[in-house]
Amino acid sequence: MRLIQHIRTSALAPWLVSATLFLAGLAYTNRPAETPAQACGMPPNPPVPVDATEITVMGKADHRDCWQVQMAVAAAPLVKGYKLGVRTRPLLMNDDPMWLAMSEAASLGRSADIVALNYNTWETFLGMDALAPLDDCVSRYTEFQNIRPDAWSVVQTPNHVWAVPLAADTQSTLFFSKIILRRLGWSEAQIADLPKRVLEGRFSRDDMDAIAREADQRGLVRPGFGVWAGEDAGWNFKTPRRDARVVGQVLFWDWNNLAWGEYLMKLGGPDDLKRLYDTIGYALSPNEHSTASPVVVQPKSYSMFYAITSDKANGNRHHQKEACALLATMSTPEMNDRHIAHAGYLSVMTRQALPDARFGHDIMRMIDDANRIYFGRN
Repeated sequence: MRLIQHIRTSALAPWLVSATLFLAGLAYTNRPAETPAQACGMPPNPPVPVDATEITVMGKADHRDCWQVQMAVAAAPLVKGYKLGVRTRPLLMNDDPMWLAMSEAASLGRSADIVALNYNTWETFLGMDALAPLDDCVSRYTEFQNIRPDAWSVVQTPNHVWAVPLAADTQSTLFFSKIILRRLGWSEAQIADLPKRVLEGRFSRDDMDAIAREADQRGLVRPGFGVWAGEDAGWNFKTPRRDARVVGQVLFWDWNNLAWGEYLMKLGGPDDLKRLYDTIGYALSPNEHSTASPVVVQPKSYSMFYAITSDKANGNRHHQKEACALLATMSTPEMNDRHIAHAGYLSVMTRQALPDARFGHDIMRMIDDANRIYFGRN
């Protein structure tokens, strides 16, 4: 049951928004002190020029997700046909209170022109009449053709397109320590070939367990650090476990793609991507030998979207056309890859533009290959 579906506007709603923001800030003990611009490696956001149209952008903007709002700042000077300035409204809080605050803002007519939503909340916003249809917007700009065709079906109703796909997720990702595999005697070629071996059924979960036992017997991993599986292992915020997986002390960790962003956050930021690629490898999650498919192929989930709000939700700002032009400029591989490289999401783009974003493109290609090979679908 989704919390934000049960929100009801009342005379106490403004107080609820304020209380939500305050309590969420207190609860988010791991929030970095930096601004979203700093987290994205950008200078402070410039003021909106007096002769420009101000576009406001609201979304999650903690360290890993800073590009959800900062992408608009980077894209604004490149928009053709309009002079735009961007004012970000970043939310630095846990997810549930964040969605509550965003939904309440829309119900009060105080939302931003552009909002970054997830797969649950865009439908909630639609039910509140808080979204503007994007049919004309999407057909007007060829930049939207950079987005994978199958991603659009998620944000369509029979009559309209309501959002622009931003990122995807999957629950089927295996991370492995290149450091420990090297100590086991693996060559660089063998390490680089592991994702292909998983995909082709030449490396199963049984093989993974056997290698973990070997590493344990040889004293190359700490007890219990051979194989980690699932959320309980991954999102453990006790420092020793969290540090250990990042510096390569955990041999195999089977969870979802967002762990990549966790790795990067622990290392310190985008400048550490080379170190991360040198230390951690990734593949699809392998199955046991007895299963029909050698890999666990969870459906890719198009999970993050940009949407343009209705006048009812944004207080009659009437900037939908300008917001559309900005979204089009943000919907290029060059822009989207900044978010992918920084956050650990999977790409919704038809091509890769930045080398640092290869994780999000590689995993998506592996999923496509597995679906085609074993299930006959794209």
